[in-house]
Amino acid sequence: TTDTSGRFVLENNQINSSAFYLLQTTYEGVDYHAPVRFDPSGNAAAEITVYESTQSKPALRVNSARIIVRAEGSEAHVQELFALQNPTEKAYRDPRGTFFFHVPAKAGTPTVAAVGLMNMPLPQNPEKGKTPGDFHIDYALRPGTNVLMVAYDADYTAEQLSLDDRIPYPIDHAELFVFPPDLTVTSKLFSPAGKDSQTGSQK
Repeated sequence: TTDTSGRFVLENNQINSSAFYLLQTTYEGVDYHAPVRFDPSGNAAAEITVYESTQSKPALRVNSARIIVRAEGSEAHVQELFALQNPTEKAYRDPRGTFFFHVPAKAGTPTVAAVGLMNMPLPQNPEKGKTPGDFHIDYALRPGTNVLMVAYDADYTAEQLSLDDRIPYPIDHAELFVFPPDLTVTSKLFSPAGKDSQTGSQK
């Protein structure tokens, strides 16, 4: 907790100068975070950019989407990354949900995180929608690009997986990666693009 000037104090025996700490502040109902690292003398300074907020839904758009499917034994691990664009100059917040998505109904509750500064994952609490497989989070979307991650495990005992995942936003570019690379993929949306040199997955 800070004082009126934004200063805060930790006891010296609580400080590890080689570690990062997460600083949080709240403005207009939106939480903002920044990593903080103390110098050997125990001092640190941090700047956090905050925005005016609105509950008016902006024209959200996904600049890029990446879907990664890894089949292992009787399970398929699915991870989806969305670069969601908020074109306004205000943070969009709505307790009824700001980001909506659908995963297979039998997948259970997915794991969701927003990517913060220094690629620090900020776990989110997905809320169920009216239809099985529908979920949303109420993470406040900052102006510009917001990277969101959705992950879940699906049954692969029949050695096949149907991806009916979807989001209600336009997508400019999407990529699908599957591993092992010799898996057969049938899709009306994706075209084969060879083997990914970094991961060895099929694109």
